[in-house]
Amino acid sequence: MFKVMNDVELNKLIDRYFNAETTLEEEKILRNMLLSRSCLSNSQKEALAVMGYYAFNTKKKRIPIRLFSMYAAVIGAIILLVITFFIYPNDDQVAEVTCIAYVRGIEIRDKSKIMQLVAEQLSEMSIVSAEMTDEINNNFNDLRNVLNSEEL
Repeated sequence: MFKVMNDVELNKLIDRYFNAETTLEEEKILRNMLLSRSCLSNSQKEALAVMGYYAFNTKKKRIPIRLFSMYAAVIGAIILLVITFFIYPNDDQVAEVTCIAYVRGIEIRDKSKIMQLVAEQLSEMSIVSAEMTDEINNNFNDLRNVLNSEEL
């Protein structure tokens, strides 16, 4: 638990930190105070960066509904495949296996149509994965640029 400080007290502690006059306990309190705040002044951001914390794109991102729907469809397709191929009784127990899928409340019994839907969902998942990989690579590139500029 740490003491809640106003901006004046926090800025005094930051000044003491930069003058190497703080104890380890005070540095821990300072770090926790800075990390717990949502709005920081420039000097507070600088202290946090010096302490080794830096946040890229601090704006929280929400998952778009389309993306959420796509994930739900992929999960549904995977569950369908698991049920069809692993949980459903094998050919020794049942003479013929029936493949059934429900899409938006419509029953589909055509196995080729179901497999086509599964393939489409997996393809969309691959596209999203590539986009996420690109975004992660961009974030790492931004981090590398910041670290390289700090070395100068």
